[in-house]
Amino acid sequence: MDALACLVDRPHAGDDGGEVPNLYAMPTPGRGYKVGIDRPLRDLVDGDLDRTPSEAVTRQIAERVRLDITGVPAVPLDAQVHSWTESPDRRFVLDVLPGGVVVACGDSGEGFKFSALMGPLLADLAEGRTPDPDVASFGLARFATV
Repeated sequence: MDALACLVDRPHAGDDGGEVPNLYAMPTPGRGYKVGIDRPLRDLVDGDLDRTPSEAVTRQIAERVRLDITGVPAVPLDAQVHSWTESPDRRFVLDVLPGGVVVACGDSGEGFKFSALMGPLLADLAEGRTPDPDVASFGLARFATV
C-alpha cells in the first residue's frame, strides 16, 4: 500500500442525482491506505466535543473503496473524525490584513494538497506583491456585506 498514489476525487452527481462527496486517499506508510470523504458528520454546535466516528459514514467510505479503488481492501482498520476549518463558500481564504499579516485559512484540510502552489502565493502576499485577479478572488473582501 505504501507505493500507492494520493487520490482526490472531487464531488460529483450520483446516479440518483444527489451529490457524491469528495473522496480522498493517501498511503500511510506501514499502516495502509488512509481514505476519507469530505463532508461534515453534523452541523457544528457550541460545546459539541463528540469525536465519535459514524458507523454509517465508515460503511459509506468502505463502499466507495470497494467500488472506486478496487486494488485496496475495503476493510477499515480504524476510523477517526477530523476537525477542519472551512470558509462560508468552501473556498480558500488568502489575504493580507492591516499590518501586513498574511492569512491563509478556510482550506478544510486541503492546504497541504496545494502546498506547491500555496507557498509561492503566500510569499508574494507577504512580500507585498499585488495578487493576480484569480488569487485576489480568494480575499476576505468577497464576504463583505453591502
